[in-house]
Amino acid sequence: DQGHIKTQMFGESANIPANGPVEVHQLKYEIYGEGTQAETCITAPLCFYDREGGEAHSDGPVRIARADMVITGVGFSFDRRSERMVIQHQVKVVLKGMRRQEGFIP
Repeated sequence: DQGHIKTQMFGESANIPANGPVEVHQLKYEIYGEGTQAETCITAPLCFYDREGGEAHSDGPVRIARADMVITGVGFSFDRRSERMVIQHQVKVVLKGMRRQEGFIP
């Protein structure tokens, strides 16, 4: 709304049919905050994106990286409007920079 990028979606290649979801290979989806650097980066080898519904999904691996954590898993659905992502299987969360005395790590 003030000329700042909120999100960007990239892919190595894409199959864009006249109707139906776009098939994106080597997806990279960046989410920006107030600055010019992406705060969150979502990557996946293959993703299907519904342009009209603003929804993406995949049965394959996904990785979400932020400065303070990395989340990986298999299978996901993402709703661009609500900015909600659900990872279905084998979810792993790695917190970066946490100290033992903060109570998060035994």
